[in-house]
Amino acid sequence: MKYFITFVTFFFLIAASTENCDYNWAVLSLVEKAPARKITKNATYRHSLVSIIVSSSKKYNVDTMLLISTLYRESSFKTNVVGKIGERGMGQVHGIARRGCNLKSISGQVDCSSRWLSRMIAKCGSVKGGMSAYLSGRCKAKGSVVGSVRRRISLSNNLKSKFCVQK
Repeated sequence: MKYFITFVTFFFLIAASTENCDYNWAVLSLVEKAPARKITKNATYRHSLVSIIVSSSKKYNVDTMLLISTLYRESSFKTNVVGKIGERGMGQVHGIARRGCNLKSISGQVDCSSRWLSRMIAKCGSVKGGMSAYLSGRCKAKGSVVGSVRRRISLSNNLKSKFCVQK
């Protein structure tokens, strides 16, 4: 069993290192679609946001492009968004997902979103199920959540195809 875990860890590290992505350009491409998001066009702000997203995605073992697409779809990277049922921040986290989160800082918002997405993927056993649970609390998407899950995963895959290069 010990050797299997070591092999899986080694394989994961090799797989993770075979992809080189330009996350800054991925975020910029999304911002360009939404001209009202002037603050995110600021290069210094964008670089620090991308740094926070990459760090948080690695910390919680979440695909970085999936996290970027989630934050974009939830709030277009706006930090002060409040949803209809009390969702807050860039990731529009609510209820139990907000416990222990510092939603007053950008890093806290990204960290909270990344942590919750990671927990939901682990709970449901797949990215699709995890994204469904992130949005609705259920591993099996129903109703309008089906389209929302599909759009987020599709955006993530499109960003990967445009901004990631296999080594």
